[in-house]
This record gives sequence, C-alpha cells and structure tokens, in this order.
Amino acid sequence: TILFWPILWHSPIIEFENAWIQISHFHWNKDILYFGEFISEKNIPWHYIPVWIGFTTPIITLALCLLGCFILLNEFIKTSFRQDNLIRTNAVFAIYLLLPIAAIILLKSVVYDGWRHLFFLHAPIVALICFAIYKFTFKLSLFKKKIFYVMLTLLYLPSFISMAQLHPYENLYFNKLKYKSTGEARFKMDLDYWGLSYRKALEYLVKSDHNAVIHVKVDTYPGKLNAVLLPINERKRIVFEDDINKANYFIGNYRWRKNEYPFTNEIYSLSVDGAKVMVCFKLR
Repeated sequence: TILFWPILWHSPIIEFENAWIQISHFHWNKDILYFGEFISEKNIPWHYIPVWIGFTTPIITLALCLLGCFILLNEFIKTSFRQDNLIRTNAVFAIYLLLPIAAIILLKSVVYDGWRHLFFLHAPIVALICFAIYKFTFKLSLFKKKIFYVMLTLLYLPSFISMAQLHPYENLYFNKLKYKSTGEARFKMDLDYWGLSYRKALEYLVKSDHNAVIHVKVDTYPGKLNAVLLPINERKRIVFEDDINKANYFIGNYRWRKNEYPFTNEIYSLSVDGAKVMVCFKLR
C-alpha cells in the first residue's frame, strides 16, 4: 500500500490519518451516475462501494477472496488465535479489507467515480487470495497442485483477454455480473471519468486540421490536461476556449451525461467494448 500510495512515503502514519480525516469531511458538489440515475454526493447509498467492487473486479478474484474470508473465519473458530501466526496475520488482512468499506458506509463519506478512493484494498484482496490458494493446496500432491494452477490460469484467462482488448482503457472493465459489456453500462454508470480518451481526439485534430491555431471546447477539464501528452509544437497549436461560440471543435467524454450531445457534425469518436466514450464534433 505504501509503495503504490506516494503521499505516504515521507510519513506513512500521519498521511494515512490525514487521508481518512479528509475523506470523512470531504465535500464535492457534483452528482454521480449510478444505475442510470444521478444521485447527490450527499445521498450516496450504502451499497455504492460494494456494488462497484462487485461489478468491476474479475469474478474469479471475488470468488477466491470470499473463499479466503470463509476459510479464515472457519480456521479462526477452530484454532487458537494466539497460537496460529498465519491465522492472526490474515485476520489483519481481513480487517484491512473490511474496515475502510465499513468506515465509508458508517461515516457516509463522500466517494465518487466508482471505488477509486479504495484501490489500496487490492493489497488485502490479493493477500486473502494467496491465503485461500495456500490453504486449498498445501496438502495436495505436486501433480494435483499443478492441475489446480493450470485450472486457475484458465479461469483467469477471460479476464486477461478482456484487459488486453480494452488496453489502454482497462479502467472501463466490467465483469459481466450486471452488464455484459461496457456498452451496456453506458449512460448507467460513470465510465471514462478520468477523460483518458481525450488524447485520441486531440491527436486526431492536430493531424487532420492544418491551421496554425485550432480552437477547441472540451466538455470536462481532463480534456485540457491531455494536451500535455502531445508534442510541444502540436500542443501550442491548440487553444482551449471556455466560450463554445469561439470554438471550431467540441470534444466530450460523456461525463455527467445520460444521453448524446446536441451536435450533429461528428467527425471522430472512440468506442471501447461497445461504448462510445469520447466524441468530437466540428462546430464551424
């Protein structure tokens, strides 16, 4: 967790405490798209985080993590907690996984854009999966272990393939528990909230429009941030306009939208797994 959370590097305990203080009292005056309806950040249902974890984590990962929790609970009941270091260690992992989720639900903390505020929970999820695999295989023969690992790899293969097909938009992955594709989740759940897709539209414009200056209106702020990914000579050609009447092009990533944009002259778009996540219109 510390390795992948840079702000913790200089003072892990203090900064972790600061993170929880901020998330407990954070205010964000935006709505969240959840099951096709906009909800206020002040009225996020308790199941928001569990649902996002459940819909966007590979099913095999969810199953193994739940298996690890079940085995841990069973071992905890049967074994002396003080004498078994393995059980004690994994009990810490289970608490590490469940406590932040419970804290957000009980404190009614402001969270948005899926469960990105809790991505550090991947660490205890992986730990509990390893515990489940260990407990399931440690008495098996070497041959049976190899069979198990081959089967496990095959079970993970669909997720690997999906991630490869989605690249570089793996953040739009859905595991088919609710939505069979990202396309089905469109206009129902937040998708490209980071605005990663803006880069493709900007690259298209600097290649197709040969004017010295290109006036662009972007729907959300990440559209401007993506310009730093362009070569500096191309970046200088783009002028971002706040007034759409001064822009020649409009680019949108469908953030905070449940329907299409009200423009007609579409010149470029990007679709991911059946979902149009970015579109560019020529205005004049």
